[in-house]
Amino acid sequence: MKQLQRSENMIVFQLIGVFLMPIMCVIFCLNLVSILKKVKHDEKTTVNTFWQYRLLLLCGALQC
Repeated sequence: MKQLQRSENMIVFQLIGVFLMPIMCVIFCLNLVSILKKVKHDEKTTVNTFWQYRLLLLCGALQC
């Protein structure tokens, strides 16, 4: 029974790795470009850095 649960959990994490992580990487890169553009023009980056930090925390939580 425990072996079945482990294999089901592995499938879930594989699906997250295959489908969710590339989407999160694209969002991360687009947000980073947006931050760099704002820094270049001396605009506020508070909102972007907040979401960038949340995305990094989510990525770290998914990998653990």
